[in-house]
Amino acid sequence: MKNLSIFLIVFLFTLSLVSFSACSEQIKQNSQGEDSHSEQALQSESAEIEKVYHTVSFDTTGGSEVPAATVKHGEKVTAPEDPVKKGYNFIGWYIGEEKWSFIGEGYVVTENITLYAKWEKAAVLQYSLNTGEYTITGYTGTDTDVYIPSTYNGYPVTSIGNSAFNDCASLTSVIIPNSVSSIGYMAFEYCSNLNSVTIGNGLTSIKDLTFQYCKSLTSVTIGNGVRRIGSGTFMGCRSLTSVTIGNGVTSIGDYVFMGCRSLTSIYVNENNQTYKSIDGNLYSKDGKTLIKYAIGKTDISFTIRDSVTNISDDAFAGCTGLTSITIPDVVTSIGDHAFDDCSSLTSVTIGNGVRRIGSGTFMGCRSLTSVTIGNGVTSIGNSAFLYCTNLKNITFNGTIEQWQAISKGTLWNNGVPANCAVHCTDGDTSL
Repeated sequence: MKNLSIFLIVFLFTLSLVSFSACSEQIKQNSQGEDSHSEQALQSESAEIEKVYHTVSFDTTGGSEVPAATVKHGEKVTAPEDPVKKGYNFIGWYIGEEKWSFIGEGYVVTENITLYAKWEKAAVLQYSLNTGEYTITGYTGTDTDVYIPSTYNGYPVTSIGNSAFNDCASLTSVIIPNSVSSIGYMAFEYCSNLNSVTIGNGLTSIKDLTFQYCKSLTSVTIGNGVRRIGSGTFMGCRSLTSVTIGNGVTSIGDYVFMGCRSLTSIYVNENNQTYKSIDGNLYSKDGKTLIKYAIGKTDISFTIRDSVTNISDDAFAGCTGLTSITIPDVVTSIGDHAFDDCSSLTSVTIGNGVRRIGSGTFMGCRSLTSVTIGNGVTSIGNSAFLYCTNLKNITFNGTIEQWQAISKGTLWNNGVPANCAVHCTDGDTSL
């Protein structure tokens, strides 16, 4: 009986081992089947994803247009060309508050997205700091009215640099504070709509060509602190009607008002020790030098004052109203281009005191038909009567020998008709 029990126990144990082994093999086979099916499903899903593309849109928030991009799922989008927005600098592309990186890890496209441009307002006035003082070096804004600040970041603004506002078409008015002592070369050149300039008393120097061709500028008041007005400062300011010069100016460059065809009044502070104004024209303080005739005047004739001994360069250049000029005997010198391009001038009388007729003095005076030259003239400069194409008579208050002895520069009579006669006291001669 005991032996039978042992046999049954061994039999049952063996049977259970066989059953367990068979079951394990079935589970293994089932598991392998499931793994194979899962792998096939993943491969199929991956193949489908590889066919998916997404659209990346670019919202420039007011900037220039940027076209959308089509990107394969899981890949990076190529950075487009930066957009442009007037008055702003482009910072980058964002999703919410996060800046998008076109090269950074993790920035792949897995769905349709829109990237938004962020901007910062461009600096309107540009500054340069030097030894504790700021110079304005440029302007990038579009405002019509500009006020120059007296300080910036705790330091004084003391100068406006060369060409700082050059060709700024939007600018119509500018106010310059007392802290500014210098305005650079061509600082406001070609500001075609600039019509008003207010200059503080701190300004001491206006350099050459500062307001050249500001064709809308109508009036300028130059403060008492200014010592020097550079050459060509207001050249070509064709709408300029009046200029007020403060009491501190001691130097005015050449051709400052050349081409200011509307200029009718040049005022000088009565306390100025170098210059003065007579009838709206600019003279030296002693009245001996006529510096500038306001060429926008409507007078048709003008007689130089008896106190004048010198007529400056460019004094009447570009005057379209005058038809006749009388220069008295007290005048000894006529400067270069003094009557250049006086288009309506038909006759000129030059007194006997004049010794020199400068270069280009009557150049381009195409309406000029007669000239009387005093017997004191000893030299006529280069191109003095260049392109006086209607000049028919020159009356010289001296002999033929004296006329021939006058030193005459290159092309002094180029363009003058060959039949123009020179009438001397003892007979006629040719040019």
